[in-house]
Parts: sequence; structure tokens; C-alpha cells
Amino acid sequence: MIENSDNTYYLKSNERIISFYIDQFKDSSFHIRHLENLRATYLAFFFTVVFGSLTAITNLVKDINLENIS
Repeated sequence: MIENSDNTYYLKSNERIISFYIDQFKDSSFHIRHLENLRATYLAFFFTVVFGSLTAITNLVKDINLENIS
């Protein structure tokens, strides 16, 4: 650290740059984690709708008698 004339300490420029990048990494990892949680929620909703629709369609189709269709 470098001491200033008014007895305050300043980080060296390399230490400030490293500190800046570490803070940026922490922020970006939080943002990415949020996006991954959002993606998982959307995928869960999508597959819930798909499987629910397939169940409803299967219940409708199983009652159709194929022998009477000409």
C-alpha cells in the first residue's frame, strides 16, 4: 500500500484492478445463477404443459374405435 500525505492508504493500481475484476466476477456469477434458475422454471412449466396436453389427448384418442372409420 502507498501512504498518502493525509495518512490515508490507497491500493496499488494492480490491486485495485484485481479487486475490480473479482467484484465483477461475483456480480456476473450471481446474474448467471439467476438466469439458470429462470431457465429451469420455464422448462419445468413447458414440460408440465406438454405432458398435461399429451395426457388429455391420449384420453380423447383412446375412446375412438378405429374399426368404424372408413
